[in-house]
Amino acid sequence: MVFDNECLVVMQNKKLYVCDSYDMKEYALNENMYHNVVIKNYQLHKTFYEHEVFHFKLNNEKIKSVIDNMYASYGKLLSTSMNYYKRSNALRALLRMEGVRAQNAEEQKKLEDMFNAQLKAFMTAEGSAVLPLQKGIEFDETQKLSNSGNTSRDVRALVDDIFDFVSMAFLIPKGLLKSDLADVENQTNNFLMFCVAPIAELIEDEINRKFYSKDEYLERTYLKIDTSLIKYVDIVSIAGAFEKLLSSGAHSVNDNLRLIDKEPINEDWAEQHFITKNYEEIQKFLKGGEKDD
Repeated sequence: MVFDNECLVVMQNKKLYVCDSYDMKEYALNENMYHNVVIKNYQLHKTFYEHEVFHFKLNNEKIKSVIDNMYASYGKLLSTSMNYYKRSNALRALLRMEGVRAQNAEEQKKLEDMFNAQLKAFMTAEGSAVLPLQKGIEFDETQKLSNSGNTSRDVRALVDDIFDFVSMAFLIPKGLLKSDLADVENQTNNFLMFCVAPIAELIEDEINRKFYSKDEYLERTYLKIDTSLIKYVDIVSIAGAFEKLLSSGAHSVNDNLRLIDKEPINEDWAEQHFITKNYEEIQKFLKGGEKDD
């Protein structure tokens, strides 16, 4: 759904499968039809109609555009920047040799083999190294290209750009993508609100309108995706809120346990709702309360 902007799910033998590829014939007033449905390299010869499938459509073309553009453009820029950084910090030297040598391929090959044998260990050594020089040979290290200003921070800047664009496309806070722990609670809330919740609602709507009838939905038989457990909950910090949820009758004991990802209690009283005596009906409060006999 993210990479292709849509996803098709079909049911076979009472099991749901995500399709790898399919051909869709779209109609204005009649049901859409799906042909050549392929699941894990296995092609189904059945034609599916719209009411038989779950067709999730993200309707967010910019996500696919960002992914494609990042691969095409920033991938090349990042590779070029890394190569230039390595070249600019590589050791380069000039080797002066007396005499004149033949320029044919055989002599050049011999000279190249000699350089590799003598200079390779010296040029690539990470620790101390010694280069023996014969008479008539001078070795001078040239100035590195790093003086041009290219550093590893230039490569990091390109990576930061990729994070910025991707976070905007997916509506994910940039700090979460970069594992920045500053203000992580608000970042997580924004991530759930702007990124996770819309996708969960999209999945809910498609499944409910295809899998359940109108009467079943009105009788509260439907799919509901609970995203509350995605976020880590500190039991101590919400102990006061738990007490209020329980004493006001909004939650049962098991409701509170489920909220913190705990196993519910297999007792009838754990599913009951309780309310403290300080709460009374608003009508009684407006009348000044009822007097006890």
